[in-house]
Amino acid sequence: VRGPFSMVVVARVDDAGTTPTDESLVGTREQLTQLAQLAESTTAPLAVALPPAATAQIVESDPELAGRLRTALAGETVLAQPDAPLDPTAALDAGIRDEFVRRLEEGERQTIAALPGISSQRGAWLAHAPLNADAAQMLHDLGAQLLVVPYDTYIGFTGSLDDFTDTSLMLNADLPGETPIQVAVVDPGLGMLAIDPDRVNTPTEDAVRVLAEIGAMRTQLDPDRRSIVLAAPDFGVPDVGVLAALERLVAGHPEIRFQPLTSMTGLTNSFFIDGEPVTIDLPSAVSTPTSVSLIGRVERVNDIRLLAGGAASMLPAGDPQPERWQSTLQSLLTTGITDADGIAAIDTLDAEVDELLSAVEPPDAF
Repeated sequence: VRGPFSMVVVARVDDAGTTPTDESLVGTREQLTQLAQLAESTTAPLAVALPPAATAQIVESDPELAGRLRTALAGETVLAQPDAPLDPTAALDAGIRDEFVRRLEEGERQTIAALPGISSQRGAWLAHAPLNADAAQMLHDLGAQLLVVPYDTYIGFTGSLDDFTDTSLMLNADLPGETPIQVAVVDPGLGMLAIDPDRVNTPTEDAVRVLAEIGAMRTQLDPDRRSIVLAAPDFGVPDVGVLAALERLVAGHPEIRFQPLTSMTGLTNSFFIDGEPVTIDLPSAVSTPTSVSLIGRVERVNDIRLLAGGAASMLPAGDPQPERWQSTLQSLLTTGITDADGIAAIDTLDAEVDELLSAVEPPDAF
């Protein structure tokens, strides 16, 4: 008896950007279709991260896919996401924590409205972008008890053990507060779970390879309560054929089970060395690169908000321009817009407001 072994399936659908277009939605629609097929073809519990705005736009235009997703994801773990891309580390770097919280809440509202019957959960975060200790603390404060981290990200943390890491046990990460957060590391040997149109092996052959990896863990390591995250690279939707074949292979096994992500921390023991739990240090705020820096953009947005407020006072009541200005500025506070596009949009709005202010003639002197 080697102890219970849990398998947890996670998937993240790529976002289509802050303002999705028909062209940018093509990839997102394809992944949502793959996700529906995966949920329809297996009984394994799923944990999924969906882009709220893009998902809402797609299901509104595709009733058939909407129905499939609502049925397939009922009862599954749907992880809370901001309504538009916003890297938590970049948000804290730029001093817009409240904006991250607002977008997270709005994302939950949009996802639930788009897929009635599902519930949004904050218990885990898929760390697909650089994450520092302050950002992890914010996520923990908002409800996250678990970080799921790609192996390549994990080995960059202080305290990581690289090749000596046991990815079937839980790690801890220290946070600025008193309570650490648990960390699950995605095993680097599971690349066969990715969707690959040039796949050489059959799905069953690759499922056997996954099971062989698990078998090696169970026979080479001490008996313990273990688990493994089944995820494609960058948390993409796993190959449905491989996962369905894996489900058939483990059916009836007395110790290997598919389990929900929300149960993972309670079903998995911690990784100990010399009697001490393995603890990693997440990078500090000043040493963490972010996907897109928002610091300069936020400063300019705040400056133009003041100018726009002054310009709005010169317009007649009911003029739509002030609302449009504020909406545009709000939409720029995301990491889904590149620096170049963000600066261009700010410059355009700055020129528009400046033109209005310049057109106002001061009153004649007395």
